[in-house]
Amino acid sequence: MKKRILITILAMLVLAFGVVGCGNDDKGDAKGASSEELKPSEILVEAMLNGFKSRNVNAEVSIKAKINEEKAVAKKLFEGMTNDQAAMAKFVNSLLEKTELRYGANIITKDNTDDLFKLDLGIGLYYDKKDLINGTMYMKPWEVGFAVPQLTSKALAFDFGKVLGQEESIKKLEGIKIADYINLLTKKDKYYDDLKANFDNYKKVMVDYYEGKVEKLKEDTITVNVYGKEQKVDVTKYKMNLDLKNASDVNVKLAEVAKKDKALKAFILARLDDLEKLMLENKDYEKFDVAESEFKDNIKEAKESIEKDWDEFLTGMIKAFKEQNIANKFVEGKEDLDFEAEYICSVDKDGRLRQQECNLKMDVVDLYMTITMNAFGDDVKVDLQEDSDKIDLAQIETNTDLQTELTNDVISNLGKVLSSEAVEEILKDIKENSKMLPKDESDSIVEFIDTQFNQVKMMLPFILSQYKLGR
Repeated sequence: MKKRILITILAMLVLAFGVVGCGNDDKGDAKGASSEELKPSEILVEAMLNGFKSRNVNAEVSIKAKINEEKAVAKKLFEGMTNDQAAMAKFVNSLLEKTELRYGANIITKDNTDDLFKLDLGIGLYYDKKDLINGTMYMKPWEVGFAVPQLTSKALAFDFGKVLGQEESIKKLEGIKIADYINLLTKKDKYYDDLKANFDNYKKVMVDYYEGKVEKLKEDTITVNVYGKEQKVDVTKYKMNLDLKNASDVNVKLAEVAKKDKALKAFILARLDDLEKLMLENKDYEKFDVAESEFKDNIKEAKESIEKDWDEFLTGMIKAFKEQNIANKFVEGKEDLDFEAEYICSVDKDGRLRQQECNLKMDVVDLYMTITMNAFGDDVKVDLQEDSDKIDLAQIETNTDLQTELTNDVISNLGKVLSSEAVEEILKDIKENSKMLPKDESDSIVEFIDTQFNQVKMMLPFILSQYKLGR
Protein backbone atom coordinates (compact mmCIF):
# COMPACT_ATOMS: atom_id res chain seq x y z
CA MET A 1 0.00 0.00 0.00
CA LYS A 2 2.77 2.43 0.90
CA LYS A 3 4.50 2.45 -2.47
CA ARG A 4 1.25 2.65 -4.39
CA ILE A 5 0.03 5.58 -2.31
CA LEU A 6 3.40 7.32 -2.53
CA ILE A 7 3.52 7.02 -6.32
CA THR A 8 0.00 8.43 -6.55
CA ILE A 9 0.80 11.37 -4.32
CA LEU A 10 4.05 12.14 -6.13
CA ALA A 11 2.23 12.05 -9.46
CA MET A 12 -0.09 14.65 -8.01
CA LEU A 13 2.96 16.59 -6.93
CA VAL A 14 4.40 16.66 -10.44
CA LEU A 15 1.13 18.10 -11.69
CA ALA A 16 0.96 20.53 -8.78
CA PHE A 17 4.48 21.74 -9.33
CA GLY A 18 3.82 22.19 -13.03
CA VAL A 19 0.81 24.33 -12.20
CA VAL A 20 2.63 26.35 -9.56
CA GLY A 21 5.81 26.82 -11.58
CA CYS A 22 4.61 27.06 -15.17
CA GLY A 23 1.24 28.56 -14.24
CA ASN A 24 2.82 31.74 -12.98
CA ASP A 25 1.11 34.60 -14.81
CA ASP A 26 4.29 36.66 -15.04
CA LYS A 27 6.16 36.58 -18.32
CA GLY A 28 9.80 37.13 -19.01
CA ASP A 29 12.69 36.74 -16.61
CA ALA A 30 11.82 36.75 -12.91
CA LYS A 31 14.17 39.66 -12.38
CA GLY A 32 12.44 41.75 -15.00
CA ALA A 33 15.26 41.75 -17.52
CA SER A 34 14.45 42.63 -21.14
CA SER A 35 14.98 40.11 -23.91
CA GLU A 36 18.07 42.04 -25.01
CA GLU A 37 19.65 41.37 -21.60
CA LEU A 38 18.84 37.66 -21.55
CA LYS A 39 20.98 34.93 -23.05
CA PRO A 40 19.46 32.85 -25.88
CA SER A 41 19.17 29.84 -23.56
CA GLU A 42 17.21 31.94 -21.03
CA ILE A 43 14.87 33.31 -23.70
CA LEU A 44 14.15 29.82 -25.05
CA VAL A 45 13.43 28.34 -21.60
CA GLU A 46 11.10 31.27 -20.84
CA ALA A 47 9.32 30.71 -24.16
CA MET A 48 8.82 27.00 -23.37
CA LEU A 49 7.45 27.81 -19.91
CA ASN A 50 5.16 30.50 -21.31
CA GLY A 51 3.74 27.88 -23.66
CA PHE A 52 2.81 25.69 -20.69
CA LYS A 53 0.89 28.60 -19.16
CA SER A 54 -1.53 28.67 -22.10
CA ARG A 55 -4.59 26.74 -20.99
CA ASN A 56 -6.24 26.65 -24.43
CA VAL A 57 -4.13 25.73 -27.46
CA ASN A 58 -4.58 24.88 -31.13
CA ALA A 59 -1.48 23.21 -32.54
CA GLU A 60 -0.55 21.30 -35.68
CA VAL A 61 2.32 18.97 -36.48
CA SER A 62 3.82 17.90 -39.78
CA ILE A 63 6.20 14.91 -39.94
CA LYS A 64 8.27 13.71 -42.89
CA ALA A 65 11.03 11.10 -43.01
CA LYS A 66 14.08 10.36 -45.14
CA ILE A 67 16.60 7.53 -45.26
CA ASN A 68 20.25 8.47 -44.90
CA GLU A 69 21.31 6.68 -48.06
CA GLU A 70 25.02 6.51 -47.27
CA LYS A 71 24.47 5.03 -43.81
CA ALA A 72 21.75 2.69 -45.07
CA VAL A 73 24.18 1.19 -47.58
CA ALA A 74 27.06 1.04 -45.08
CA LYS A 75 24.87 -0.75 -42.51
CA LYS A 76 23.26 -3.00 -45.12
CA LEU A 77 19.77 -1.88 -44.15
CA PHE A 78 18.14 -3.53 -47.17
CA GLU A 79 20.19 -6.71 -47.13
CA GLY A 80 18.13 -9.64 -48.41
CA MET A 81 15.63 -7.32 -50.08
CA THR A 82 17.61 -6.21 -53.12
CA ASN A 83 20.83 -6.75 -55.04
CA ASP A 84 21.46 -3.01 -55.20
CA GLN A 85 21.14 -1.41 -51.77
CA ALA A 86 22.06 2.09 -52.97
CA ALA A 87 19.29 1.94 -55.58
CA MET A 88 16.80 0.65 -52.99
CA ALA A 89 17.64 3.53 -50.64
CA LYS A 90 17.00 6.03 -53.45
CA PHE A 91 13.76 4.25 -54.36
CA VAL A 92 12.47 4.40 -50.78
CA ASN A 93 13.37 8.09 -50.51
CA SER A 94 11.59 8.88 -53.77
CA LEU A 95 8.36 7.75 -52.08
CA LEU A 96 9.08 9.17 -48.63
CA GLU A 97 9.72 12.66 -49.99
CA LYS A 98 6.05 12.85 -51.04
CA THR A 99 4.69 11.26 -47.85
CA GLU A 100 3.59 13.38 -44.90
CA LEU A 101 1.92 12.67 -41.59
CA ARG A 102 -0.06 15.58 -40.17
CA TYR A 103 -2.00 15.94 -36.98
CA GLY A 104 -3.62 18.81 -35.19
CA ALA A 105 -4.89 19.22 -31.66
CA ASN A 106 -7.33 21.52 -29.91
CA ILE A 107 -7.18 21.56 -26.12
CA ILE A 108 -9.37 23.59 -23.78
CA THR A 109 -8.89 23.45 -20.02
CA LYS A 110 -10.99 25.33 -17.50
CA ASP A 111 -10.71 26.38 -13.88
CA ASN A 112 -13.47 26.27 -11.27
CA THR A 113 -15.65 23.90 -13.28
CA ASP A 114 -16.15 20.15 -13.40
CA ASP A 115 -15.91 20.32 -17.20
CA LEU A 116 -12.14 20.39 -16.74
CA PHE A 117 -10.96 19.70 -20.25
CA LYS A 118 -11.99 19.06 -23.83
CA LEU A 119 -9.71 17.78 -26.55
CA ASP A 120 -9.90 16.80 -30.17
CA LEU A 121 -7.09 15.36 -32.24
CA GLY A 122 -7.08 15.10 -36.03
CA ILE A 123 -4.58 12.90 -37.84
CA GLY A 124 -4.04 12.32 -41.53
CA LEU A 125 -1.62 10.57 -43.87
CA TYR A 126 -0.94 12.36 -47.15
CA TYR A 127 0.89 11.51 -50.35
CA ASP A 128 1.88 14.30 -52.72
CA LYS A 129 -0.44 16.54 -50.64
CA LYS A 130 -3.35 14.22 -51.44
CA ASP A 131 -5.41 12.71 -48.63
CA LEU A 132 -4.70 9.00 -48.11
CA ILE A 133 -6.69 8.56 -44.91
CA ASN A 134 -7.57 10.76 -41.97
CA GLY A 135 -9.56 10.66 -38.79
CA THR A 136 -10.30 12.52 -35.58
CA MET A 137 -10.38 11.64 -31.93
CA TYR A 138 -12.15 13.63 -29.26
CA MET A 139 -11.97 13.37 -25.49
CA LYS A 140 -13.90 14.73 -22.55
CA PRO A 141 -14.38 13.45 -19.00
CA TRP A 142 -15.50 9.79 -19.13
CA GLU A 143 -15.81 9.61 -22.93
CA VAL A 144 -13.51 9.12 -25.90
CA GLY A 145 -14.67 9.05 -29.51
CA PHE A 146 -13.17 8.27 -32.93
CA ALA A 147 -14.29 9.28 -36.39
CA VAL A 148 -12.76 7.99 -39.65
CA PRO A 149 -15.14 9.32 -42.34
CA GLN A 150 -13.37 7.47 -45.14
CA LEU A 151 -14.14 4.11 -43.48
CA THR A 152 -17.21 4.64 -41.28
CA SER A 153 -20.11 7.05 -41.66
CA LYS A 154 -20.63 7.22 -37.89
CA ALA A 155 -18.29 8.12 -35.07
CA LEU A 156 -17.34 5.39 -32.57
CA ALA A 157 -18.02 6.44 -28.98
CA PHE A 158 -16.23 4.88 -26.01
CA ASP A 159 -18.07 5.49 -22.74
CA PHE A 160 -15.73 4.39 -19.95
CA GLY A 161 -18.54 3.43 -17.60
CA LYS A 162 -20.38 1.26 -20.13
CA VAL A 163 -17.33 -0.33 -21.72
CA LEU A 164 -15.71 -1.20 -18.41
CA GLY A 165 -18.97 -2.42 -16.95
CA GLN A 166 -18.72 0.18 -14.22
CA GLU A 167 -21.45 2.58 -15.28
CA GLU A 168 -22.80 2.98 -11.76
CA SER A 169 -19.31 3.58 -10.36
CA ILE A 170 -18.63 6.21 -13.01
CA LYS A 171 -21.90 7.95 -12.16
CA LYS A 172 -20.75 8.08 -8.55
CA LEU A 173 -17.42 9.61 -9.59
CA GLU A 174 -19.18 12.14 -11.80
CA GLY A 175 -20.69 13.53 -8.60
CA ILE A 176 -17.25 14.54 -7.35
CA LYS A 177 -16.50 18.23 -7.76
CA ILE A 178 -13.10 17.73 -9.34
CA ALA A 179 -12.52 21.47 -9.66
CA ASP A 180 -12.42 21.73 -5.85
CA TYR A 181 -9.50 19.31 -5.76
CA ILE A 182 -7.66 21.01 -8.61
CA ASN A 183 -8.03 24.30 -6.77
CA LEU A 184 -6.20 22.75 -3.81
CA LEU A 185 -3.06 22.60 -5.92
CA THR A 186 -3.02 26.34 -6.59
CA LYS A 187 -4.36 27.55 -3.27
CA LYS A 188 -2.37 30.64 -2.32
CA ASP A 189 -0.74 30.04 1.06
CA LYS A 190 2.71 29.84 2.64
CA TYR A 191 3.43 26.44 1.07
CA TYR A 192 2.46 27.65 -2.38
CA ASP A 193 4.62 30.76 -2.04
CA ASP A 194 7.62 28.79 -0.72
CA LEU A 195 7.42 26.31 -3.59
CA LYS A 196 6.96 29.04 -6.18
CA ALA A 197 9.97 30.90 -4.76
CA ASN A 198 12.11 27.83 -5.45
CA PHE A 199 11.08 27.56 -9.08
CA ASP A 200 14.14 29.52 -10.24
CA ASN A 201 16.29 26.59 -9.04
CA TYR A 202 14.52 24.31 -11.50
CA LYS A 203 14.59 26.90 -14.27
CA LYS A 204 18.34 27.33 -13.78
CA VAL A 205 18.81 23.62 -14.43
CA MET A 206 17.05 23.98 -17.79
CA VAL A 207 18.94 27.17 -18.69
CA ASP A 208 22.27 25.53 -17.84
CA TYR A 209 21.36 22.48 -19.92
CA TYR A 210 20.65 24.61 -23.01
CA GLU A 211 23.60 26.96 -22.44
CA GLY A 212 25.96 26.83 -25.41
CA LYS A 213 23.42 24.87 -27.44
CA VAL A 214 21.26 27.85 -28.50
CA GLU A 215 22.12 30.73 -30.83
CA LYS A 216 20.03 33.64 -32.07
CA LEU A 217 19.43 33.66 -35.82
CA LYS A 218 17.25 36.52 -37.04
CA GLU A 219 13.97 38.41 -36.86
CA ASP A 220 11.46 36.78 -39.19
CA THR A 221 7.79 36.13 -39.94
CA ILE A 222 5.95 32.80 -39.86
CA THR A 223 2.47 31.92 -41.09
CA VAL A 224 -0.04 30.23 -38.80
CA ASN A 225 -3.38 28.77 -39.83
CA VAL A 226 -6.20 29.63 -37.42
CA TYR A 227 -9.08 27.41 -38.54
CA GLY A 228 -8.58 28.14 -42.23
CA LYS A 229 -7.50 31.78 -41.85
CA GLU A 230 -3.82 32.45 -42.38
CA GLN A 231 -2.12 34.98 -40.10
CA LYS A 232 1.38 36.42 -40.13
CA VAL A 233 3.28 36.35 -36.82
CA ASP A 234 6.49 38.30 -36.18
CA VAL A 235 9.05 36.10 -34.45
CA THR A 236 12.68 35.83 -33.47
CA LYS A 237 14.32 32.61 -34.59
CA TYR A 238 16.85 30.61 -32.58
CA LYS A 239 18.81 27.49 -33.48
CA MET A 240 19.25 24.75 -30.90
CA ASN A 241 21.46 21.68 -31.31
CA LEU A 242 21.07 18.71 -28.96
CA ASP A 243 22.78 15.33 -28.60
CA LEU A 244 19.82 13.06 -27.88
CA LYS A 245 22.04 10.28 -26.56
CA ASN A 246 22.12 12.09 -23.20
CA ALA A 247 18.75 13.87 -23.36
CA SER A 248 17.67 12.64 -19.92
CA ASP A 249 20.53 14.49 -18.19
CA VAL A 250 18.26 17.47 -17.63
CA ASN A 251 15.64 15.25 -15.95
CA VAL A 252 18.32 13.80 -13.70
CA LYS A 253 19.36 17.26 -12.55
CA LEU A 254 15.73 18.36 -12.02
CA ALA A 255 15.13 15.29 -9.86
CA GLU A 256 18.29 16.05 -7.88
CA VAL A 257 16.98 19.55 -7.16
CA ALA A 258 13.59 18.11 -6.15
CA LYS A 259 15.24 15.67 -3.77
CA LYS A 260 16.74 18.56 -1.80
CA ASP A 261 13.70 20.82 -2.03
CA LYS A 262 12.16 20.93 1.46
CA ALA A 263 9.43 23.29 0.22
CA LEU A 264 8.34 20.67 -2.31
CA LYS A 265 8.00 17.99 0.36
CA ALA A 266 6.19 20.41 2.70
CA PHE A 267 3.83 21.40 -0.11
CA ILE A 268 2.75 17.80 -0.67
CA LEU A 269 2.21 17.13 3.03
CA ALA A 270 0.17 20.33 3.37
CA ARG A 271 -1.95 19.45 0.36
CA LEU A 272 -2.55 15.99 1.79
CA ASP A 273 -3.99 17.66 4.87
CA ASP A 274 -6.22 19.76 2.60
CA LEU A 275 -7.20 16.67 0.60
CA GLU A 276 -8.17 14.79 3.73
CA LYS A 277 -10.24 17.69 5.05
CA LEU A 278 -12.09 18.20 1.74
CA MET A 279 -12.86 14.51 1.18
CA LEU A 280 -14.14 14.13 4.72
CA GLU A 281 -16.28 17.22 4.35
CA ASN A 282 -17.78 16.04 1.03
CA LYS A 283 -17.75 12.33 1.98
CA ASP A 284 -16.23 11.68 -1.46
CA TYR A 285 -14.30 8.66 -0.15
CA GLU A 286 -17.65 6.84 -0.11
CA LYS A 287 -17.79 7.11 -3.91
CA PHE A 288 -14.71 4.84 -4.01
CA ASP A 289 -16.41 2.36 -1.67
CA VAL A 290 -13.89 3.23 1.06
CA ALA A 291 -14.89 3.56 4.70
CA GLU A 292 -14.00 6.75 6.57
CA SER A 293 -11.60 4.94 8.88
CA GLU A 294 -9.82 3.27 5.93
CA PHE A 295 -9.53 6.60 4.12
CA LYS A 296 -7.97 8.25 7.18
CA ASP A 297 -5.56 5.34 7.55
CA ASN A 298 -4.53 5.68 3.88
CA ILE A 299 -3.82 9.40 4.24
CA LYS A 300 -1.82 8.74 7.39
CA GLU A 301 0.12 6.00 5.63
CA ALA A 302 0.81 8.30 2.65
CA LYS A 303 2.22 11.00 4.93
CA GLU A 304 4.42 8.51 6.72
CA SER A 305 5.66 7.15 3.38
CA ILE A 306 6.56 10.62 2.16
CA GLU A 307 8.41 11.43 5.38
CA LYS A 308 10.27 8.12 5.40
CA ASP A 309 10.75 7.20 1.73
CA TRP A 310 11.23 10.61 0.09
CA ASP A 311 14.98 10.31 -0.51
CA GLU A 312 14.70 6.68 -1.57
CA PHE A 313 11.97 7.43 -4.09
CA LEU A 314 13.78 10.40 -5.65
CA THR A 315 17.02 8.40 -5.77
CA GLY A 316 15.15 5.71 -7.69
CA MET A 317 13.74 8.33 -10.03
CA ILE A 318 17.24 9.71 -10.69
CA LYS A 319 18.50 6.20 -11.45
CA ALA A 320 15.59 5.58 -13.83
CA PHE A 321 16.28 8.84 -15.71
CA LYS A 322 19.95 7.94 -16.08
CA GLU A 323 19.03 4.55 -17.51
CA GLN A 324 16.76 6.24 -20.08
CA ASN A 325 19.71 7.88 -21.81
CA ILE A 326 20.26 6.25 -25.18
CA ALA A 327 24.02 6.36 -24.52
CA ASN A 328 23.51 3.81 -21.74
CA LYS A 329 21.62 1.44 -24.04
CA PHE A 330 24.37 0.96 -26.62
CA VAL A 331 25.63 -2.57 -27.02
CA GLU A 332 29.17 -3.36 -28.01
CA GLY A 333 29.84 -2.43 -31.62
CA LYS A 334 26.93 0.06 -31.82
CA GLU A 335 28.65 3.11 -30.33
CA ASP A 336 28.58 4.85 -33.71
CA LEU A 337 24.80 5.31 -33.71
CA ASP A 338 23.83 8.95 -34.25
CA PHE A 339 21.01 10.52 -32.24
CA GLU A 340 21.14 14.26 -32.79
CA ALA A 341 18.60 17.01 -33.17
CA GLU A 342 18.61 20.50 -34.64
CA TYR A 343 15.71 22.78 -33.78
CA ILE A 344 14.79 26.12 -35.31
CA CYS A 345 12.60 27.74 -32.66
CA SER A 346 10.39 30.76 -33.36
CA VAL A 347 9.51 32.97 -30.37
CA ASP A 348 6.79 35.61 -30.80
CA LYS A 349 6.66 39.13 -29.36
CA ASP A 350 4.75 37.84 -26.31
CA GLY A 351 7.62 35.50 -25.47
CA ARG A 352 5.75 32.35 -26.51
CA LEU A 353 7.23 29.48 -28.48
CA ARG A 354 5.14 29.52 -31.67
CA GLN A 355 6.97 27.07 -33.91
CA GLN A 356 9.65 24.39 -33.80
CA GLU A 357 11.23 23.03 -36.96
CA CYS A 358 13.04 19.85 -35.93
CA ASN A 359 15.57 17.77 -37.81
CA LEU A 360 16.00 14.58 -35.81
CA LYS A 361 18.85 12.30 -36.89
CA MET A 362 18.20 8.81 -35.56
CA ASP A 363 20.86 6.55 -36.99
CA VAL A 364 19.83 5.78 -40.61
CA VAL A 365 16.56 7.75 -40.46
CA ASP A 366 16.14 11.53 -40.52
CA LEU A 367 12.84 12.91 -39.28
CA TYR A 368 11.67 16.40 -40.22
CA MET A 369 8.99 17.70 -37.90
CA THR A 370 7.32 21.10 -37.70
CA ILE A 371 5.22 21.95 -34.65
CA THR A 372 3.16 25.14 -34.90
CA MET A 373 1.08 26.76 -32.18
CA ASN A 374 -1.69 28.45 -34.15
CA ALA A 375 -4.02 29.88 -31.52
CA PHE A 376 -4.42 30.43 -27.81
CA GLY A 377 -7.14 31.45 -25.37
CA ASP A 378 -10.68 32.12 -26.56
CA ASP A 379 -9.72 31.53 -30.21
CA VAL A 380 -9.47 27.77 -29.59
CA LYS A 381 -12.42 25.52 -30.52
CA VAL A 382 -12.97 21.82 -29.80
CA ASP A 383 -15.17 19.52 -31.90
CA LEU A 384 -16.76 16.82 -29.70
CA GLN A 385 -18.80 15.34 -32.57
CA GLU A 386 -21.93 16.24 -30.58
CA ASP A 387 -24.07 16.49 -33.72
CA SER A 388 -22.78 13.27 -35.28
CA ASP A 389 -24.40 9.84 -35.29
CA LYS A 390 -22.37 7.61 -32.99
CA ILE A 391 -21.95 3.89 -32.55
CA ASP A 392 -21.73 2.90 -28.89
CA LEU A 393 -18.72 0.57 -28.64
CA ALA A 394 -20.19 -0.95 -25.48
CA GLN A 395 -22.94 -2.49 -27.63
CA ILE A 396 -20.76 -3.83 -30.44
CA GLU A 397 -20.05 -7.15 -28.75
CA THR A 398 -23.71 -8.09 -28.24
CA ASN A 399 -25.53 -6.18 -31.00
CA THR A 400 -25.21 -8.12 -34.26
CA ASP A 401 -27.00 -5.42 -36.23
CA LEU A 402 -24.35 -2.89 -35.22
CA GLN A 403 -21.61 -5.39 -36.07
CA THR A 404 -23.08 -5.85 -39.55
CA GLU A 405 -23.55 -2.13 -40.08
CA LEU A 406 -19.98 -1.34 -39.10
CA THR A 407 -18.45 -4.20 -41.13
CA ASN A 408 -20.44 -3.31 -44.25
CA ASP A 409 -19.43 0.31 -43.84
CA VAL A 410 -15.72 -0.51 -43.62
CA ILE A 411 -15.64 -3.01 -46.48
CA SER A 412 -17.59 -0.80 -48.88
CA ASN A 413 -15.55 2.29 -48.04
CA LEU A 414 -12.23 0.44 -48.17
CA GLY A 415 -12.72 0.04 -51.91
CA LYS A 416 -13.08 3.80 -52.22
CA VAL A 417 -9.89 4.36 -50.22
CA LEU A 418 -7.92 1.94 -52.40
CA SER A 419 -9.21 3.71 -55.50
CA SER A 420 -8.52 7.20 -54.21
CA GLU A 421 -6.43 9.73 -56.07
CA ALA A 422 -3.66 9.45 -53.46
CA VAL A 423 -3.40 5.66 -53.78
CA GLU A 424 -3.39 5.89 -57.57
CA GLU A 425 -0.55 8.42 -57.33
CA ILE A 426 1.45 6.13 -55.05
CA LEU A 427 1.03 3.15 -57.34
CA LYS A 428 2.03 5.23 -60.37
CA ASP A 429 5.19 6.44 -58.57
CA ILE A 430 6.08 2.97 -57.31
CA LYS A 431 5.91 1.56 -60.82
CA GLU A 432 7.77 4.48 -62.38
CA ASN A 433 10.44 4.87 -59.69
CA SER A 434 11.10 1.14 -59.45
CA LYS A 435 12.98 1.52 -62.73
CA MET A 436 15.95 2.70 -60.65
CA LEU A 437 16.14 -0.84 -59.19
CA PRO A 438 17.59 -3.91 -60.95
CA LYS A 439 15.27 -4.86 -63.83
CA ASP A 440 14.09 -8.16 -62.35
CA GLU A 441 13.12 -6.46 -59.08
CA SER A 442 11.35 -3.66 -60.91
CA ASP A 443 9.43 -6.14 -63.07
CA SER A 444 8.29 -8.04 -59.96
CA ILE A 445 6.97 -4.87 -58.33
CA VAL A 446 5.09 -3.80 -61.44
CA GLU A 447 3.62 -7.28 -61.90
CA PHE A 448 2.42 -7.38 -58.28
CA ILE A 449 0.63 -4.03 -58.64
CA ASP A 450 -0.91 -4.91 -61.99
CA THR A 451 -2.18 -8.29 -60.82
CA GLN A 452 -2.44 -8.95 -57.09
CA PHE A 453 -3.26 -5.46 -55.86
CA ASN A 454 -5.78 -4.71 -58.57
CA GLN A 455 -7.42 -8.10 -57.98
CA VAL A 456 -7.96 -7.20 -54.33
CA LYS A 457 -9.71 -3.97 -55.33
CA MET A 458 -11.90 -5.79 -57.82
CA MET A 459 -12.89 -8.47 -55.30
CA LEU A 460 -14.00 -6.11 -52.52
CA PRO A 461 -17.56 -5.60 -53.89
CA PHE A 462 -17.91 -9.38 -54.21
CA ILE A 463 -16.67 -9.89 -50.63
CA LEU A 464 -19.17 -7.32 -49.42
CA SER A 465 -22.09 -8.96 -51.26
CA GLN A 466 -21.14 -12.40 -49.92
CA TYR A 467 -20.89 -11.03 -46.39
CA LYS A 468 -24.37 -9.50 -46.67
CA LEU A 469 -25.80 -12.78 -48.00
CA GLY A 470 -24.12 -14.66 -45.16
CA ARG A 471 -25.75 -12.43 -42.58
